[in-house]
Amino acid sequence: MDPSVDHHEYCTGGFDPEDIIISGMAGRFPDCDTVGEFKDGLYNKKNLIKFSDARFEKGALGLPYSSCALVKRLDQFDAEFFQCANTLANRLDPAARIHMEVAYEAIADAGVDACDLRGQRIGMFNATTADDSNKICAAEEQYLNLTSMRSMNPNRATYAMGFTGPSIGIDTACSSTGVALWAAVQSIKAGCIEAAVVSGCQLNLIPDAILGYLVLGVQSPTGNSRPYDSNADGIIRAESVCAVFLQKAKAARRAYACVKATRFYSAGYVPEGIGVPSKSMQMEIMIDALSDAKVHPDEVQFVEGHATGTQVGDPIEVSAMDSVFNTKNRKKPLLLGSVKGNIGHTEACSGLCSVIKSLLAFETGLIPPNINYEAPNPGAHALMEGRIVIATEATPLTSDYIPVNSLGFGGTLVQVILKKNPRTYNDIKPASPSIPRIVLFPATIEEGITTVFDYVKNNPELPEEFFALLSKLSFADPFYKPFRGYAVYQEGKAPATQIKPVVPAKKQVWYIMTGMGCQWPGMGLQLMKIDEFARSMHKSAEILKVYGIDLFEILRPDKNYFHTDRKITASFVAICSIQIALVDVLSFLGVSPDGIIAHSAGELAASYADGACTHEQSLIASYLRGYAVESANLPEGGMAAVGVSWSEAEQMCPKDVYAACDNADDSVTISGLKEPIEKFVEKLKQDNVFVRMVNAHGFGFHCKFVHDAAPLMKPALKKLIPNPKPRSERWISTSYPESQWNLPECKMCGPDYFCNNLVSSVRFTHALKKIPSDAVLIEIGPHFLLQSILKRVVGPKASYHGLMKRNDEDNMLFFMESLGK
Repeated sequence: MDPSVDHHEYCTGGFDPEDIIISGMAGRFPDCDTVGEFKDGLYNKKNLIKFSDARFEKGALGLPYSSCALVKRLDQFDAEFFQCANTLANRLDPAARIHMEVAYEAIADAGVDACDLRGQRIGMFNATTADDSNKICAAEEQYLNLTSMRSMNPNRATYAMGFTGPSIGIDTACSSTGVALWAAVQSIKAGCIEAAVVSGCQLNLIPDAILGYLVLGVQSPTGNSRPYDSNADGIIRAESVCAVFLQKAKAARRAYACVKATRFYSAGYVPEGIGVPSKSMQMEIMIDALSDAKVHPDEVQFVEGHATGTQVGDPIEVSAMDSVFNTKNRKKPLLLGSVKGNIGHTEACSGLCSVIKSLLAFETGLIPPNINYEAPNPGAHALMEGRIVIATEATPLTSDYIPVNSLGFGGTLVQVILKKNPRTYNDIKPASPSIPRIVLFPATIEEGITTVFDYVKNNPELPEEFFALLSKLSFADPFYKPFRGYAVYQEGKAPATQIKPVVPAKKQVWYIMTGMGCQWPGMGLQLMKIDEFARSMHKSAEILKVYGIDLFEILRPDKNYFHTDRKITASFVAICSIQIALVDVLSFLGVSPDGIIAHSAGELAASYADGACTHEQSLIASYLRGYAVESANLPEGGMAAVGVSWSEAEQMCPKDVYAACDNADDSVTISGLKEPIEKFVEKLKQDNVFVRMVNAHGFGFHCKFVHDAAPLMKPALKKLIPNPKPRSERWISTSYPESQWNLPECKMCGPDYFCNNLVSSVRFTHALKKIPSDAVLIEIGPHFLLQSILKRVVGPKASYHGLMKRNDEDNMLFFMESLGK
């Protein structure tokens, strides 16, 4: 995971680069399919402990109630995406299936596609304590189903995602995910792995364990979960499959919180019994974790407790917290809560559910309220006396730290101290609503894309962080996500969308640099709302100012500097400026061409796209071209597009008219003196041959009638480009025939090349035939002038995209849609 590629300074910059942070989270919770639904349930004080016959009915094994606090939709799984045969998927533990999805989602929530991490040392630390699926299989089919063993839960996910870090199953009862988090942190600190998925699986498919818990007095006989409450009478077993993604801050794209400290102890011998928590060891682990995190107890406003809701465990935990956090200097009561009041006891997942609740508190700035709490447990003296208060309403979080306590039946103790990110997405200035928002997204099916697009449409206040992270997920390998789509959102208008399947094979991207004829008044001005485009255009304006040219005056929509005979410099520099700006935007977006072909003067901007010339050199070269042409006292000429082949044009052209540009097998541009070419055009019209005059400002380019301009241009070009760079192999020359591509003057991007480009014929057709038939062609210029020619030469398998459209009323929308395509 390359930090230079992955790091998002604006959202992780509040931490030390080596800090271990939680960058993603996901999960299924009781009656909640997502963390978002879980968040809604917490803050709206919903009781998510709902009873249902989905697993077993009331009375099963004599139980006083049916199954409850369930995860939904155990029968749904994207087997194809995880490369799992349907027959195998049907035999897997449902927790293993959901775990693969949740692990993937947690990584995606961090702005990373798990498919991009294949082969990397990513750890999988999974806590699963229940073996219900295997028990069912053994009872019904009389054999042990190895595919549904709980030890396979982490391995299934590791296998599907191709991770090569440790894959560990952990069972320390109720503290299992806390221990998994501790183990993952140690592994990252030691440099054993780059990142880790910490996860938990808890599905209660059969009633056996509940019966055992009732016999032991652990399970609530009344079906209530009341942490710290006077009427607490035990736990309610609940379900969850959840995960978080851990990374070092220097490689992260998002940071919910930093894991400032984590400690894992055992209580050892406790005189009251192995199932009774140890106050002294709880105090010790809390104190040690605070010391590790360099946090004073007074800096802590709220603690997320373990709180099983038992009359024995809760008072001991509260007493330990009272001893540690209620110092003589504390000015306000310590706030305490437990997610178990909202969702029940998710056992293996309980520690991670508490961590996710704490992350939501950091994200919202509000401590989620506890429910099912009315009066303090009389054995919890700090609650009775008000030194510790249960947060029963959403309360502003004023501390940077939240300790999370996780205890396991049998004496294991885990303490995690989380620190919030001082930089949040709320600090990020939202994008201007005047600029359309483009959203790209891939998925395994079309519905997956429309779901995301509808979510964006229905949530107009989404933060910039959401779109930054979503963008990172937009370029998944089509092998895994064969559908791709884009949506362009513009205020007051319905989104423009397109979704289609794509082939797995990588396609080459080719830039086609348009020449003269694509210019129009006002071109490019609408795109000035794009920062990178505007930056480039202002740079061009500063460069041209030295030569007495006002670029933005030239571009004014109410004036036309582009159709004045014998004045061509304005067209050259305006087209080149826009082409350079478009290249800059594409480069900013990470688009780089595999090939470049330019028509006529388009080779000036091609030199910039290729990296052979600087912004300044390419633009000034365009100015020098125009200046030389205007100053050389050239004869009046003209140019026209004709629907014939190159050989036919050479045979047909009369005296002083020449075939100048070989555009396609059935299209050429002719050039010559004004009167002969006008007469020839009229004759062609009479003969029903397609012909159209081209605006060449009264000059005949690419023939002998422009030769006198070259000597005027060359000395200035030598000063401008004293040390020419070689053209790369991706830039296919249209100024020289292929037989001359190895000549020094063709290989180097310098004065000789640009002078030859002015006077030689344009060999466009031959160059286009070098483009792969399935390539992506992007026409770089103020208008997609060449698109019909490109389609005829390259063929129907390629895709063709212009970035701007002449006189379109909304060029910004056109540009955004073109990017999406």
